[in-house]
Amino acid sequence: MSKNQEDSSGNFSNSLTVEQSLLSREVEKALEKQRDLMLDQFSVRFGNKSNNNRNQDFQFKKEGLKYQFNFNMERVDILKKIERLCDLQDVEQATSLIRSEAQALQQRNKLLKITDKHGWDTVREYDEHPLADKDDDAAKLRSAIARAKQNRRFRPNDVSSRSKDYGASSIRSSSQFFRGPSARFGEVASRRY
Repeated sequence: MSKNQEDSSGNFSNSLTVEQSLLSREVEKALEKQRDLMLDQFSVRFGNKSNNNRNQDFQFKKEGLKYQFNFNMERVDILKKIERLCDLQDVEQATSLIRSEAQALQQRNKLLKITDKHGWDTVREYDEHPLADKDDDAAKLRSAIARAKQNRRFRPNDVSSRSKDYGASSIRSSSQFFRGPSARFGEVASRRY
C-alpha cells in the first residue's frame, strides 16, 4: 500500500509541475502580448511626429494640394494603426477606427464639394468658425460663404480672386470699340427663333 500511496503522490507532483509550466507559459504569452501592445502604442504616438516633420520639407504650389496631402497622411497613419490592431487581434478598437475614418472621408468629400463650388477660403471659414451643431449645417455654410466673400472684397490685389479675362479689352486696338458679332451668334440666334 505504501507503494500505491507513493504513486499517487508522484502523479500529484507531476501534474502540479505540468500545471505550473502551463501557467507560466500562459503568463509569458500574456506578458509578451502586453509588451507588444505597449511598444505598438509607443510607436503610434511617437512615430507619427517624425513622419510629419519629414513631409514638411516639401512646399506645395497650390493650397488645396497641401490640405489634401495632409489629410491623406493622417489617413495613412490611422490605416497603419488599424493594421497593427488587427495583428494584435483587437477587433473592437480596429472597428471603431474604421468607423471614424469612414466619417472623416465623408466629411472630406463634403468639403471638397464646397471647395469646388465656393473655393478653399470658404472651407477654411467653414472649418474654423463652427456655429452650432450638425442641425445648423446649412446656416453654417451660408455664413462661411458670406465671410469668404467679404474677405475677398478686402483683398483686391489678390490675383487668384480675379478673373483671367480681366483687362483683356486693353489689349485690343483703340479703334476697335466693340468686338462685333461672332460667327456663332447667327447660328445661336437662328436656333432660338
